[in-house]
Amino acid sequence: MEKQKCTLFKSENITVKISNLTLVNEVSFEVNENDKLIIIGPNGAGKSTFIRALAEGLPYKGKAYLRGKDLAK
Repeated sequence: MEKQKCTLFKSENITVKISNLTLVNEVSFEVNENDKLIIIGPNGAGKSTFIRALAEGLPYKGKAYLRGKDLAK
């Protein structure tokens, strides 16, 4: 019997806008137990902005869950 995956983090359509400028546009992914995650991209692509939105409360649209708990609540 296969062990059921445990979802540690999930993002659904995360979008970050400041004024009318879209910095992160509809980012969705899931990280399961034992997965490794690398966020890569050129300078100015929104990598740090995505992390700041989730970790520091920068306003965003979409849903993010940590171990099933909605980060917005």
